Amino acid sequence: MKLALVAPLPPLATAEAPFLAELARRLAERVELSLLVRDPAHVAAELCASFTVHACADLPHLAQSGAIDLPVYAVANSEHYAHQLRFVREVPGLLLLQDGDLARLHADLVLEPAAEPVGRRLARMSRGVLATAEAASVLGEWREKPAVGLLPEQEPALWAEAIVGAAAALGPGGRAPAAPAASSQPSVEVVIVSYNCRQILEPCLRSVREQDYPNVRCTVVDNASRDGTAEYVRAEFPEVNLIASAENLGFAGGNNLAFHRSTADYVALLNQDAVARRDWLTELVRVAERDPSIAMVGSKMMMLRCPTIFNSTGISMNRIGFPVDRQIGDKDEDPSPLPEEIFGACGGALLVRGPVLRELGGFDDAFFMYFEDMDLSWRIWLSGRKIVYAPLAVVHHDWHGDLGGGGERRSEAEFNAKTARRRVHCERNRLQTMLKNYSLRSLCAVLPDAWRYDRVRLASIRAALQRGAAPEYFRMVEQAIRGAWRWNLLHLPSIWRRRRAAQRWRRVGDAELARLISRWEGEPSFIGDLEAINDRHSARARGRVVMGESDDRCLGPGWHGVEPRPELGCSVRWTKARSWVYLKAEQPAAALRLRVAAGPRPVDLSVSQETGMVGSAHLEAGGMSDIVLPLPRPLPAGSAEEVRLDCSTFRPCDLGLGPDSRELGVLVAEVAVV
Repeated sequence: MKLALVAPLPPLATAEAPFLAELARRLAERVELSLLVRDPAHVAAELCASFTVHACADLPHLAQSGAIDLPVYAVANSEHYAHQLRFVREVPGLLLLQDGDLARLHADLVLEPAAEPVGRRLARMSRGVLATAEAASVLGEWREKPAVGLLPEQEPALWAEAIVGAAAALGPGGRAPAAPAASSQPSVEVVIVSYNCRQILEPCLRSVREQDYPNVRCTVVDNASRDGTAEYVRAEFPEVNLIASAENLGFAGGNNLAFHRSTADYVALLNQDAVARRDWLTELVRVAERDPSIAMVGSKMMMLRCPTIFNSTGISMNRIGFPVDRQIGDKDEDPSPLPEEIFGACGGALLVRGPVLRELGGFDDAFFMYFEDMDLSWRIWLSGRKIVYAPLAVVHHDWHGDLGGGGERRSEAEFNAKTARRRVHCERNRLQTMLKNYSLRSLCAVLPDAWRYDRVRLASIRAALQRGAAPEYFRMVEQAIRGAWRWNLLHLPSIWRRRRAAQRWRRVGDAELARLISRWEGEPSFIGDLEAINDRHSARARGRVVMGESDDRCLGPGWHGVEPRPELGCSVRWTKARSWVYLKAEQPAAALRLRVAAGPRPVDLSVSQETGMVGSAHLEAGGMSDIVLPLPRPLPAGSAEEVRLDCSTFRPCDLGLGPDSRELGVLVAEVAVV
């Protein structure tokens, strides 16, 4: 018998996770068992080594192919379970109800709305139920469901025995129904713009080929690649519609080639270096179809090399036009499946209604690349439609992979050239986005503030150059800022013509959109040092991490850049409210040593591992402190640990310490296991 346990598992900090991990081990002694979870990247390494682990998105495919006979769904009162609920309807199986109060599971999102209690609805949709006494008490008339039983709360062996018996009585039958006819579903055209990506395009196209959405067509627009990309697509993916451009039109112009030819109900965009989960399109369309006023749906984009770290959950923008990918560099600790309104969707993975795209004219060709998604998003809101983020529509993106981040570094000259080109387009397009989309009244208020802020940036750059700090970098930034204002001034007639076209669709005033404009000021410095971020899948743990010396590939999210501090005799990094570091015991270790400082005010610091709390310390304002915390269990030689630091934070600008608006926690010079 081939069963699949569908449940959240360690290291997720749910009350039931340890019980479910032990239940999996007990079941594996009796049957062939797979594990299905929200995201396999979040599952503890020892479970991944012992079991075949899939994303829940693969469940219908696994059931249809016969890879599993019956799914076994564990359900309790936590949002960590909510993402899996829709599969109970699609692939009925054996339901393990562990909690009688299921009111917070947001089942109306993933199941059709109904007046009956969530637990009863789930029981009705399942093939059988095993329940604790507490859960069974709310089932009422559904207790006659096959295989209902009352089991002790925390007895994995008894649960495993009952599950195997119930599954044998029910027999195979978890197979998903056949996919609905393509003609009954809205049509979707996936557009991928390619440019010299022959070596990386295959995973992207394969993930589109394997989508479980029935009515989909894929179009690749090749931007005059010189590496044989177009020939490769023709030979290996003959089902793909290839549009070969004679010149490089950029991301905006390349997509527009496909937009102007598409007649699909929806158009989905996917970056050439992104890989979509099997149900990506299904989830995007499902969210869009809930509300006809939704014109665009953004995806949950994860880092390809750090799959537990967010790349983007949409775009935020402040009033002077600086954008940032929402939650970029943060660890994915939010299990909510609920869509939410966002200012903009990242063009690397989104869905937009075809009629709206054709009405608004697609992207603005003048942007070439960067900010074209923000510009289109702004125009969608101005036209009276909505944009939402769909947390269950997941892709993994090789963020900045074109700069050689995957270990195959480009030459320094090529790296610098690409970085400079990216900066030029970002600075230029930030200004023309504001010029096009703000009302004239708002523009008169905002543009002077943007100019004043850029003058402050230029003054800071001049000061840095006088100190001799990274002259090539700062000159590049200075040229990009000055050049952006000159370029927009020279092209003002063209921008104003495009502005009139954009404003023609305005149905909403700027005051109504103010709730979507973020309150942070200036550039998004609060996101921390994104180049330093790793997770346990990409980290190279060390026994001793010294900031600025031996911290490469050792740090997770939550760190700002390295700062030399001569007065402290070392280099340091500020933490955010929560930060991670990866340590490896070169020899047996019994304690954790930190060199830390509190900054301008006292702070309480707590330290934990995946397995639990390590200890805490109170730091007074002043110099460096050496702290040694005993580990709850000694680390054997060769073992690696994910260590988390938690503390309160402050913003220097709030304390009258200058314009720095970063979220700062504690100063860390060194972390080591001893």
